[in-house]
Amino acid sequence: MITLAKKSRVETHNDGVQSTRPAEHPAPSSRDDYDDDDSVSGSDAGRGLARGVVYLFAIGFYFAPTIVAVARGHNNIAPIFIVNFFLGVVLVGWVIALSWAFTDLKHLERKRRSYL
Repeated sequence: MITLAKKSRVETHNDGVQSTRPAEHPAPSSRDDYDDDDSVSGSDAGRGLARGVVYLFAIGFYFAPTIVAVARGHNNIAPIFIVNFFLGVVLVGWVIALSWAFTDLKHLERKRRSYL
């Protein structure tokens, strides 16, 4: 708990008597006016947590083609990752990596063998 000590000022009147009265400071308008940099308010921590969650979702969405390829056991995971990493920023590269991740090369290979 933070306590703020009130300052008082000493005034000398015309008759030579000194009196002490509290200094007149305007009331702080918000929590930001206090000088307690070492604490983090709940709203700041909540914003940081929300920002972290958004970053995780963004990274997951960016690497969705690689995640799909790994989950499907694709035999070209490394090339899909490389295309995704370097060309994923360009939307066309990301779509190519995603469509490549959804192709089933093992299935096509089995189909070719059955014709031979």
